[in-house]
Amino acid sequence: MKDPYSILGAPEEADQDLIDSIYMASIKAFHPETFKGDPAFARARLGELTEAYNQICRTLPPNDSDTLIGNRLDAISAEHWARLCQFFPDLHDLDEELTLLCVRLSEKFRRRLVTRKDFGHAKEIQKSIKHDFGVELFGKDARLRTVGLTAIKQGRHGFAIAITETNDLLGDGYFDRKISRLAMEHPEDALPVLRECGLEDVLSTPHDFRPGLYSLGNVARLRLLVDNGVAVFNERGKDLNPYLRFRSLAHLLVYYGQTLDRLRAIEITGDP
Repeated sequence: MKDPYSILGAPEEADQDLIDSIYMASIKAFHPETFKGDPAFARARLGELTEAYNQICRTLPPNDSDTLIGNRLDAISAEHWARLCQFFPDLHDLDEELTLLCVRLSEKFRRRLVTRKDFGHAKEIQKSIKHDFGVELFGKDARLRTVGLTAIKQGRHGFAIAITETNDLLGDGYFDRKISRLAMEHPEDALPVLRECGLEDVLSTPHDFRPGLYSLGNVARLRLLVDNGVAVFNERGKDLNPYLRFRSLAHLLVYYGQTLDRLRAIEITGDP
């Protein structure tokens, strides 16, 4: 891997606060929804930035005002941590889960365990750290936090950023509306994340669409049924194969990466 400071565009003498600021500014610049170039390039660049950021964070000393504690923590090498995990095997998995989210969470987790010697409550300590991190990024809604944290763990950083920005815009609440819209805007990311969270059924037909026949671009027609199901038709009006039937309009749009702007009503047959 190239020099992480060069990838992040940060001076080598930068402290943790400056590294954090540069990283946040960089990932916003390469957000796939705002980046003017190739979205695939933006996603790849986000991955490089995150990897560089995590690598730098591993080498920076902890921001701890207690110098004695800081020195003690610096002495906790990978070998010492492995030794602790021999006594408490569950520490490895708990620490690894935090590392996938952010290296600094792993450092905080190890710091608390080392200073408190409270290894028997490691799971509760890890849960508290993860909860605070999720609230900071995604707000108070437990389901939205679950989706956002899962997006980070899967490396779908653009989707996670979009969740944060949407929550900042709308505030807490409106979970179904947030996810339905974001799923349409991030089709490649939304379904894998929602499947892992067990929240795929959250996707539903937007409230402003009524049962009827719609065109989707110049290729397909779809019929929105009264029971909120969707059947896809070809231009001749005949049913396509059964696997092209979806539980809702949102599911169809997510799978095919389409947007509501491409839908055109042909025949409206019922109320919303």
